Amino acid sequence: MVHPTISVSIMLAGLSLTAKASNLQYTVPSSVPRDAIPLDCTPVGVSMEFFMWPSYMTNITPPMQCISRFTDIYGEKMPIRIGGTTQDRATYDPSFDGYVSYTVANPLDAPDTLTYGPRFWDLINVHEGETILGFNRGDDNQNNTYLAVVDAKERVLSNLWAVELGNEPDVYLLQDKPDAVSPWNASQEGADAADWAQGFIDAWQSPLPILTAGSYAVAYTDNPEWPNTDYLIDTAYNDAVKAAVRVYVGHLYAAPPGNNTLATEMNHAKTVSDLSVYADRVATAASVNRSFILGTQHPLHPFTAEKETLTDQCWPLCCVAGETNFHPFDVDMDATFGAALQTLDKSLRAVTLGIKRLFFHQGTINQALFNWWSDNQINAPFYGGYFAALALAGGDHIVELDSGSNSYAQYVIYRQGRPTKVVLLNTDYYSGSGERTSISITLDGLVSSKVKALRMTAMSSDVTTNRNGTYPTIGGQYFSDVDCSSIGALKYESTTASRGGYPPTLAITGATLTSKWIEGSNYTQVVEMVITNSNKQNYLTLADTLSITVESDSLITVVPGTLTRLAPSQSAVVQVGVQNKPGVTPGSTCQAAVVATYGTQYGPAITTNETISGPCGFGSYSASVSSVDYHWNPDWFNEVKFGIFIHWGLYSAPAYGSVAPNEDYAEWYWRRQHEPTYKTKTYQYHLQTYGENFNYDQFMSNFTDSNFDPQAWVDLIAAAGAKYFVPVTKHHDGFALFNFSTSISQRSSIHYGPKRDLIGDLLAAAKQYHPEIRRGTYFSLPEWYNPAYEKYAFGDFGLPNQNPYTNATIPYTGYVEVEDFVADIQVPQMEQLAYTYDTEIMWCDIGGANDMVNFASAWLNWATQQGRQVTFNNRCGIQGDFDTPEYTTNSGTVSRKWESNRGMDPFSFGYNYQTPLSSYLTGNDIIQSLVDITSKNGNFLLDIGPMHDGTIPQIMQTGLRNAGSWLQTHGEGIYSTRYWSVTPGLNNFRYTTTQNAFYIFYLQAPPSQLVIPDPVPWLPGDTITVLGGSQNGTVLSASKNTSGNLVLNLSSAIISGDQYVWGFKIAYTSTW
Repeated sequence: MVHPTISVSIMLAGLSLTAKASNLQYTVPSSVPRDAIPLDCTPVGVSMEFFMWPSYMTNITPPMQCISRFTDIYGEKMPIRIGGTTQDRATYDPSFDGYVSYTVANPLDAPDTLTYGPRFWDLINVHEGETILGFNRGDDNQNNTYLAVVDAKERVLSNLWAVELGNEPDVYLLQDKPDAVSPWNASQEGADAADWAQGFIDAWQSPLPILTAGSYAVAYTDNPEWPNTDYLIDTAYNDAVKAAVRVYVGHLYAAPPGNNTLATEMNHAKTVSDLSVYADRVATAASVNRSFILGTQHPLHPFTAEKETLTDQCWPLCCVAGETNFHPFDVDMDATFGAALQTLDKSLRAVTLGIKRLFFHQGTINQALFNWWSDNQINAPFYGGYFAALALAGGDHIVELDSGSNSYAQYVIYRQGRPTKVVLLNTDYYSGSGERTSISITLDGLVSSKVKALRMTAMSSDVTTNRNGTYPTIGGQYFSDVDCSSIGALKYESTTASRGGYPPTLAITGATLTSKWIEGSNYTQVVEMVITNSNKQNYLTLADTLSITVESDSLITVVPGTLTRLAPSQSAVVQVGVQNKPGVTPGSTCQAAVVATYGTQYGPAITTNETISGPCGFGSYSASVSSVDYHWNPDWFNEVKFGIFIHWGLYSAPAYGSVAPNEDYAEWYWRRQHEPTYKTKTYQYHLQTYGENFNYDQFMSNFTDSNFDPQAWVDLIAAAGAKYFVPVTKHHDGFALFNFSTSISQRSSIHYGPKRDLIGDLLAAAKQYHPEIRRGTYFSLPEWYNPAYEKYAFGDFGLPNQNPYTNATIPYTGYVEVEDFVADIQVPQMEQLAYTYDTEIMWCDIGGANDMVNFASAWLNWATQQGRQVTFNNRCGIQGDFDTPEYTTNSGTVSRKWESNRGMDPFSFGYNYQTPLSSYLTGNDIIQSLVDITSKNGNFLLDIGPMHDGTIPQIMQTGLRNAGSWLQTHGEGIYSTRYWSVTPGLNNFRYTTTQNAFYIFYLQAPPSQLVIPDPVPWLPGDTITVLGGSQNGTVLSASKNTSGNLVLNLSSAIISGDQYVWGFKIAYTSTW
């Protein structure tokens, strides 16, 4: 995975002339770290002093103009708070026609009492943003407060985000507020807060939650009982009150009163220390699933901020940098550029603690130096708030890189799992005189070769706005005092990053010279291996330029191997195509090294290798188990995934297997007829239905081809989405449906019943009408009652052919006397299927006596010469190429290829007329099974049982066609996929992979936010789309949650637009 490295020289302030600053180096994590904090959509807001609210809205220009700048950044209105000390001095008069009324001796004073009316609320609707609205608790007049609350609800509910009852109740006693009775301790205040909250609930009714709770002044006072948040949650509030609370609240002052200097207050280490006391308050609120607000109301120092936690997430903006260039002015620290830097730092540091929305308090106009604006100018602290919003807006996560122990802060903001912004903040005080000292900061891990920086700076830490024509600037621009517009040309500092990398750590295991060749090639041999990325953090991506080759004196690499994506601690199968060098005998043993090379785009080549030995090219198989066991199932068999099994034969005439719970395979009718105590009661059924003298072979006259339509059969197979089929050519009853020499046997459909080559016609129709469908043949190695098998008898096979009721010996219809069953019947019949019928899958059953080693070696040699890749299962008497669990599946991934087979009937392959229609598999059942099996490296061979005359029951056809309709739009996530090395998926999740995509399947209708529980290999920049259904191809929005899980956001149209199984595709389009 490629990342550039950029070395940025930053001018630092506050260093002495003799100081020698060391260089700093930080690694920007390439994906969201576990300790990153989710961000709110509108993280920086303002708080308006209660009595000043109408003046800010109507009497001066800057506030609303500057607030609109934040709206431009966020794409939505800036959040505000209306409250402060004077909310606890306000009396509501519903008949008052003005905004607010009060009397003061000096215009810069705050009133001791004030009256406000309904028009006060109307200004909130003018702003139209989320608003926290404060009400009077301190004067202990619940009736008046609740009257105001109810009126506010009627007028501004759509913009009312929270209601605050009282401001800083911990200092009520110091303010002589009527609500506080000495000694006004934590238990008193908690009980009073609970009483007020309950009164509010009674007056307000709904919607809830909407209350704030707490609003305490500081985190540290002389009274250790304050703040009181824990007491409210643990003791004072009952469940109803806690349910009505939206956020818990505290206020922050930069430091206790003292003689701290601007140099002390603006320092990053001081900011980290001030905010550290709030970590436990955030955790306490989170313990009851609520957020926590911090806010300041009075300017002890300039960096007053009010903050709250929410749960929303949005997307980020740009990469930003901050530092100061300086020239001194002798003014109070509240209005300085140092205050702007501290406002920025406090904002970013706060959100890394889980405090996600900040409200900076605005006091009396032209009196409070910490204000962002006065009546005719934009003040320096506004620059810090604006820059903080610019940095945070749109981000979904943030993490702090620095230790918090010095003057230099580094924050990384993420969007969709990718770092998109880095904030570098220098908080050293600089007076503006003396030589400026520089420091070099190296950032490893940025994801673009071009990096641009936006710088906030001023001539000194002491700069205030509009003094001798000096302003702070952001990208060379400053804000107009008239309308808050930007003046000057915006300048970004750009740098070309030096190429760096975060390479994966790859290893090759299990490399093998296989018996496969690349389909359609000139015998390009497949070397197959597993590539594992053992790195705990770094992905393998296209940027790593992985190339896997084979180095050997005997082989040349024709098709190098590669991978598009491999996540940390994950594995994938990779293939390389090779051919023998001139003069190397096909099949001769040779040695080679499989070499993986990567990382050349960003540095010296990284290599890893594994030595292998094996057959080079394709020699001849010998008649030995070890030679035949070397055979691999071809890749096409892994790609087809879904096949149709067909059980049609004499057993289709009686078509009986009883019903659940006593049902058994209907194709075992003849054998069960001989077992009087067997659960199906076939012995009794046959006697009652046909009589004791009706022998099984007499069903030959009932077995017809009157409705057998080979083209319709293969059309149905194609419509079902199946890519191969396997008809039964001969079952255990020995009745074959294909042609062979009469010297072998005459027990077949050629000579009895339909007197037709049923298999030949079916395979011919498939070749003609659907040549893309692979063709296999089922073949039972033993027979129940063939006289020639008696010497090999075992279990149910090689038994005497007797009437089960009279014990009379019965002729075995069509039997031809032979010397040996295996040599004279079994092998010749298999040879017919292999060489005359061109089967691609020899699907044996039962095992028992056989000559599979000789047959398989000859067949595989012939197929290789013909350029055909064939396969056989594990029931032929030897290991075979794939396993075949029956009416069951594997609970997890099995790396050896396997194929689950079962019928659409609940427990029969052959047609069972007693099975209720409601018991057959539906389209939903088929797809659920197929997705599950595919995710575990299996194929699904689904059986249909035609009736005695060749009719495929409509219930089976309907299920198959419904499954096929689903596969038409979802098939790319099924066919030609591989299993995921991590997990097939649990519960409702299943996964598959390809070279260029990853597929997520959900086995029922998904929720609107689908949280993927497993570490899927998604990277920012990948394209996630709906797979299948009416919304096929719709691009989805996605993000990582705080636990690092991918979250898909699904509309109602997507949820309602599919059926059976919902699919989603992650296309590896990221440029990482």
